Amino acid sequence: LEFDDPTARQNMVGLIPLLDNSHYKCGEDGALSNRCILRGGWYHILFEDDLPLVNISFSGLTFDQSLDSSVMAYGQPGNDAIFINCRWRNNKQGSFLVDNFWHLYLQGGIIEPGGNMVGGGRRREQERELEWNIESLLTRRSMGQEARSERHRYLQAIGGDYPSMYLGFAGCEFADNELSVALISNDGGFLDITKCRFESNKAAVVIANVLSARLAMYGATTFRNNDDIIGPVFVDSTSTILFHEKTMGENNIGIANVVQCEGIFMEAPGTDCLNNPVECYGSCCEWGDSSCDLVKEDLTAPVPSPDGASVPTRGTARPSSPSEDDGCNATCKTFAVILPLLGLATV
Repeated sequence: LEFDDPTARQNMVGLIPLLDNSHYKCGEDGALSNRCILRGGWYHILFEDDLPLVNISFSGLTFDQSLDSSVMAYGQPGNDAIFINCRWRNNKQGSFLVDNFWHLYLQGGIIEPGGNMVGGGRRREQERELEWNIESLLTRRSMGQEARSERHRYLQAIGGDYPSMYLGFAGCEFADNELSVALISNDGGFLDITKCRFESNKAAVVIANVLSARLAMYGATTFRNNDDIIGPVFVDSTSTILFHEKTMGENNIGIANVVQCEGIFMEAPGTDCLNNPVECYGSCCEWGDSSCDLVKEDLTAPVPSPDGASVPTRGTARPSSPSEDDGCNATCKTFAVILPLLGLATV
């Protein structure tokens, strides 16, 4: 699908889930080899901020050459979506590849075909007010601490927290993308990553977790040859590594990297790495180090409940790891969707 025309407008409406249990799959088996490519446009997928949605999935899709954000995850905090065996490649414009962020006054609308402004111009005007660079992450965080004028967007507080939706990525690939801020910006949401590959990307940070965000990474997720400044993975002092196991990486510390962390950099309380990366202090959770996560017990495979639903249990057994040469198999997919339940129970 070609989403833009020679004038760099949105030529087609992107994928916008409207109903619960919506599943977008490439071919019958949801395989990348079926070559379902979404190319160009201001966005590929949009979660509207006024639609409560659960059990949304995307399988075997390739997202290519977005003009701004590929996935605008502006859904309500109770929303959830998972991407299975998807690929992001050659996206080299904009600030965020995946933007997981919910706030009170988005007041947007869908991008109509032929339009070069989002939602009739309202949404894009609001986004540009924050100046899409690394300062936008800082601005979002400070908005949670003090009131701003109503012309700016600001986060919606719920129980003292600033939540956004759950996003899961299982068996996905992020390669040869270049963004000014982050490939994945997780602002207050729950980010669940298993058996994914991040390679040869360039951004200030590959994955940013701020505003009481929760992160789970496991299942042989790898980071290689990424060029970043405060990454590849950044967790601010308000956010939590919920689960971290069996991750790997190499050559992710470039000459501009200020934290020198081959792994997950955890910002120290009282410091502000986004505002002043030169005086950025914290600790480095190296790849595969499970001692820095919140959950101190292994997870077992899901156990069917009487009504047929799978629920997580605790114990010493773990589901077997998928092989290195395949995509995300049934075990990987099932395991990826039980973490939201665990997160609600432990945080």
